[in-house]
Amino acid sequence: MKRLLFFALSMFMIALHGQNQTIYTTTFPQANPPTGWEKEILLGEYNWYYGEMVLPGSSVFTKPAAVFNDDITGELGNKAVLTSPTWSVGGYDTVWLSYEYGLNRAGEGGTLAVEVYDGSSWQQVALYNQDQAPITIAPINVTAYKNAAFSVRFTFDDEYSYSMGAGVTNFLLEGSSTAAPNSECWNAVLLNCGATGNGSTVNATVKDELAPFGGLDPNGSYGVWYKYSDIDNQSDVTFSLCDTNAVFDSRIIVYKGVCADLFPVAFNDDACGTLSEVTFHNDGTSPYYILVFGAEESKSDFSYKFNCLSGAPTNDEIADAIDVNLFEQPYTDVAVPLINATAETDTADFLETGCDMSGGWYPNVFYKFTATDDGTATATFKTPNEGGFQTIGFYTAPNKNIAIKDLSFVMQSSNGCNQMSQTKSINITSGTTYYVVMMSPYTNSDIVIDLQYNVMAVDETKLSKTIVAPNPVKDFIHLNSKTKINKVEVLDLTGKSVYSTTLDKQEAKLDLSFLPKGNYIMKVTSDKKTESFKIIKK
Repeated sequence: MKRLLFFALSMFMIALHGQNQTIYTTTFPQANPPTGWEKEILLGEYNWYYGEMVLPGSSVFTKPAAVFNDDITGELGNKAVLTSPTWSVGGYDTVWLSYEYGLNRAGEGGTLAVEVYDGSSWQQVALYNQDQAPITIAPINVTAYKNAAFSVRFTFDDEYSYSMGAGVTNFLLEGSSTAAPNSECWNAVLLNCGATGNGSTVNATVKDELAPFGGLDPNGSYGVWYKYSDIDNQSDVTFSLCDTNAVFDSRIIVYKGVCADLFPVAFNDDACGTLSEVTFHNDGTSPYYILVFGAEESKSDFSYKFNCLSGAPTNDEIADAIDVNLFEQPYTDVAVPLINATAETDTADFLETGCDMSGGWYPNVFYKFTATDDGTATATFKTPNEGGFQTIGFYTAPNKNIAIKDLSFVMQSSNGCNQMSQTKSINITSGTTYYVVMMSPYTNSDIVIDLQYNVMAVDETKLSKTIVAPNPVKDFIHLNSKTKINKVEVLDLTGKSVYSTTLDKQEAKLDLSFLPKGNYIMKVTSDKKTESFKIIKK
């Protein structure tokens, strides 16, 4: 009887696990950990690193892994921790943890411990102390430890031995609930780049008091939330339901801000049949909340994919230099993806400029401006590069449409050629055009260009919460302002006007399908007050 009861209970738990929704999933494909993951050395010199396929001295993982390679440390002793982000899982009925792991003790000592945080302390749920080629474990029921600050940590301890190392990948946290926990914005499922998972609006709550967008109104529908936040790294991201094997007339709206104050930035309806897929630009400063909901009162299970593309900076070449005159001062270019910058196509021309920027082959970014009065210009990397490997060079130019060979290095003591520095300033002369050439190859950073004039010009003041979306834009772009919009103008990055229209309303839908792919500045004017937006045409 006991055996039958145990068998029935086991089958019940397996069936229950089969109904789970993805709370979070990730592999470790890059040199940097996924957003929110942290590593710590408790003992020794070496640490976790990412994107490895091979367990040291053993076989391969199925996906890129986080690996601690201990094969060169001998008996010196190492102990290091890899800790996940936190998730609010208190609203789930059950919570399950699984992962792929490997351990190679090389005939010596070494352990890999797995612990979960129960809200007040760490609880061990697994301890591995035998050699194991990479293997995916059966899901561990961690329901007893669910709370609003749940997290997981992996600790490798070589026990002062000649062990080879350990690794983990295919991390998966799942949960089941009679009511969808991510029905509420504050309990949104956290996404990371490359994530795939299953979701459902079947047990979702009815949405209300949300801003409609692009002709889609989520209020009165059943919807669930997902969240993406990658501070200090810009990227274009896509959230797709297109692989869903179900009939679901889906809708997606992307909001930006915090749950108590959200405004829409992108939307999609029926990108692939009745299913939806949305692409939006992560500016590197804000959290984004993705709402999945059905037409009217429809509900469905669905599957999703979430992908990120961190490309080169928009001003990677001198021809795409950002015109700082188009913005109020100081101008901040947020979360510039400097680690993705590429070398200039005409690098040899740097030899003619008076300063070749360390040989001319480095991955620089470019800014330009024409001084409206005498004063000073300062350029700053807000995030210092490890080792101080950052260069800033000021050049003059005959106009704002030039090649590298047309630059002339500014011969001022504060503008040392190839001098490594986080910030530089020069004196500027009214009517002169300047280019700022900047390089920081190993660290993304905000870049600030600050023009200070002896006679200050009248600043353009910002509109109050003007929404310009979607961005990137394919065909139509939507504008929404609290005040009436009088004029909209689009300029290329050289400052040339490529589109202009007059309006007299707070909301507008503009057709930009005729624009070539690239980067532009959109200037929105209302009551003689102007705000500038950097937009991407795809």
